[in-house]
Order: sequence, then structure tokens, then C-alpha cells
Amino acid sequence: MWLSLLLAACVAAQDPVPSTGTWRASLETRGGALEFGLELARTGEAWSAVLVNADERIGVDAVTWKDGELRIEFPHYDSRIVARPDHAGTLVGTWTKRSAPERVTELAFRAVAVAAPIGPPPSGPASTAIRTLEPSRWSLRFASESDAAVLAITRESAVLRATVLTTTGDYRFLSVADRASGERGQPLAFSCFDGAHAFLFRASWTDDTTLAGDFWSGATWHDTWTASLDPDARLPDPFELTRANANVSLASLRFRGLDGELRSLDEGELHGAPRLVQLFGTWCPNCNDEAPYLAELDRRFRGRGLRVAGIAFELTGEFERDAEQVRRFRERWKLEYPLFVGGLSDKAAASKAFPLLDKVRAYPTTLFVRRDGSVLAVHQGYSGPATGPAHEKLRMEFERSIERLLTEDPK
Repeated sequence: MWLSLLLAACVAAQDPVPSTGTWRASLETRGGALEFGLELARTGEAWSAVLVNADERIGVDAVTWKDGELRIEFPHYDSRIVARPDHAGTLVGTWTKRSAPERVTELAFRAVAVAAPIGPPPSGPASTAIRTLEPSRWSLRFASESDAAVLAITRESAVLRATVLTTTGDYRFLSVADRASGERGQPLAFSCFDGAHAFLFRASWTDDTTLAGDFWSGATWHDTWTASLDPDARLPDPFELTRANANVSLASLRFRGLDGELRSLDEGELHGAPRLVQLFGTWCPNCNDEAPYLAELDRRFRGRGLRVAGIAFELTGEFERDAEQVRRFRERWKLEYPLFVGGLSDKAAASKAFPLLDKVRAYPTTLFVRRDGSVLAVHQGYSGPATGPAHEKLRMEFERSIERLLTEDPK
């Protein structure tokens, strides 16, 4: 008996329970440490967590502590952090995420408890680099992309926030870190970890109005980029980038519902109704930004006849697995409109499965469909809450298009 108690005490000593409160967390990417804030809370045996990127806070309820192991699960992304405390109390482990049918992304994870919340102090001098950076807009180009992008820097309260807007969506809430000490020779870093994507931008100043740097995503993707200060930097109109094919009818397209049954996008409650049709992926952060807005639009306009439907293009092509991910997505965002599984997320495959569009270029892509099934408009990508004014402009344009759908006379 005494031996059992001694062994139990040794195990407890080896596996200290993580402290609640604020942690400075990081993922080890090919570009170095990608930092983000992590807050752990515990009520009895129930744990929860919050991811902190700039002024965004992402709540996570699927958190467990068992047998000396902390698990932070993101089931809607098929992603998780698994870590154990070392003898110094540092959490050490791995973030893994399924990123293709036969591929799993994996990055080393580390977190150290800190006394103060993550982020800059409410006041105090900033470095010259930070003062030059805020607030501003920059014309940005990735070396591997032909389309222009925009780097937008804003300040919310005491927190400096960045995002990159592209023709396919935005890079969400990027925390801005000042690397004036010359880490890796680059004085600035922008980063985000939301459970699905790990984005790290590093940059150096080439002159007072130009940045040059590197971008890493997940475990393998790397690109270089340059940005020039440009207060008028803008993207092309997202309603002008993807076209509907007038030779294909919405009624002719059939996809499997979550019960496995093939259905048309013009039957049941969708028949003869003005509709929003979203092409999305549960793995896609911009789609997860758009989903609660579509749920809001569904609640607000359903009584006037609007209907919403979503078609998911997923990572594995295995119907049961993909349908389960879509159910998790539906539950997470409390969606009450019909969802379908369209096939693989590969854009060439999605374009073949959804020939109503000239090409599927982005997730999400949102169609505004008239009562007769013809397409009023197609919106490519999504400018989420991190984009500030661009997000507000998107909301106004979506609702203006919905009003057109609802007030047009049936043909």
C-alpha cells in the first residue's frame, strides 16, 4: 500500500497540473516561433481555453486534462493540441491537423505561463518601427501570386492589429510583434493561430515606405512578399471576379445531403425561393467567419421568403467523415438551413462538381439566386471582421443584394 501511494505521488510530481490564467504560446514553424496568446480556465474538472490573436478571442470548450496530458480540441477543424507540462511547468507538445486525405500537418507546441495578459501595454513608448507602421494600408504582393493583396494595419484600443486582404479572403486577426531587437534580422512579425491555420509573416524595412519579408503557413508553405505604403490600396470588386454560367441550371445540380440522399438545389423549401447558396469548407477560417453572418441573415429574412443553403467541399472525399465534419460545423454555428456535401476541396474538382460557375476560385463563394433559379450575383471570398471597414461594406452589399432578390417581381 505504501509503495502504491509513493508511486502515485511520484506520478503526480512528474505531471503537474497546468496553472489557469494566461500563457504565452507558440508553434515552431519553418520561419521560427509563431506566437499567440492562450488562456486556460477550470471549473471543477471542466476545462476551457481561449486563443488570443490581437484583439480577437476564440473560445474553446473541448479541453481535457487526463493522465498528465492537456488536450485542446478543435473538432470542427479536425485539429488538436496535445501537451504535457515539463518539470519547469512549461507546456510542451504538438499541434496536429488533417490537411488532406492522406496528409496531417504537425508543428511543435510550447507555452509558458505569464503574469499579465498577452498584448502590448495600454500606454508607453513604441519602437520607431511600430510608430511608422500604424495605422496604415499597404499594397502587398506575394511572389507566387499574380493578384494584388492589401496589408491593413489598425489599432483597436491598445492592440495593434494587422490583416492581409486578398481576392480569395483575408488572413484574419494577425497580432503585430515588434522585433526591433533584430531577431533573425527582421524587425517585425505578424502572426495568427486560430486552430485551423498557422500564419507567420516576418518583415524588414527596405526604406521608410517599403517592407520585404517571408510568409509561412502551416508546416510546409513558404512564400516571399513585398509591400509598399499606399493609403489608396484596394482590391478589385469581389462581385466581378467569378461569373455564373447561364447554360447550367441550378435545378440540374444534385448533391448529397447529410443523410446521404441526393437532392436538387431547387426542391423542397428551396424551390421557387430567392436563395443564398454558399460554397464552403468546414476547414476554412473565412467560411467559419461567414457562417454566423449567414445564420443571422437566415433568421432576419426567412420570414420574407429568403432561403439559404450551403455546399461543403471537404478534405478527404470520404462521405461519412466529411458529413460528420459538416454536422460539427452546423452545430458550432447553430445553422438551421440545409447543408450538402459537394466533394473534395480541390478547386478543379469543385469547379467540375459545380459547373454553374465559370470556375471555383475561392472558399467561400456566395451566390445570390433569383426565384426562377437564375443568378443575380456571385461574391468571391469573404472579408471577415478582422478587415474592419471592408467587412462593414460587405454586409451592406450583401443586404442590398438580398433586398433586390426579395423585391423583384417573379417572372
